[in-house]
Amino acid sequence: MSRHAVRPHGARPRHPPDLHAHAKKHSFYDRRLRSVELGSLSDPVAHSNPVLITGGAGYIGSHAVLAFRDAGTPVVVLDDLSTGRRERVPEDVPLVEGDAGDGVLVRDLIASHGIAAVVHFAGSIVVPESV
Repeated sequence: MSRHAVRPHGARPRHPPDLHAHAKKHSFYDRRLRSVELGSLSDPVAHSNPVLITGGAGYIGSHAVLAFRDAGTPVVVLDDLSTGRRERVPEDVPLVEGDAGDGVLVRDLIASHGIAAVVHFAGSIVVPESV
């Protein structure tokens, strides 16, 4: 038996929901950010400050680094390289080796690089190690 769901012939695939409407509807939506469009991080004219990506040397984080960089948004990576690899981070992207749980380090990075947003991918698939 296949692990993938099979659609009946002619059935249309489900499209992802409108993220802005979805976020407004749920409790995690920060009402203070109402004036910020969700797509503004990918617009280099509207958003020239860098994005900090924790875990950016890992498999998923490194793909986010490439996506932001390709969209013209500057990126700074914070990774302890416990499971990530330095070669996954492009040479033109600053890589800071350190722990995302180190509040002083994160505050210093935000201040020194003018970070406008943080995308958090640092963690472990083993739950007790991530908490």
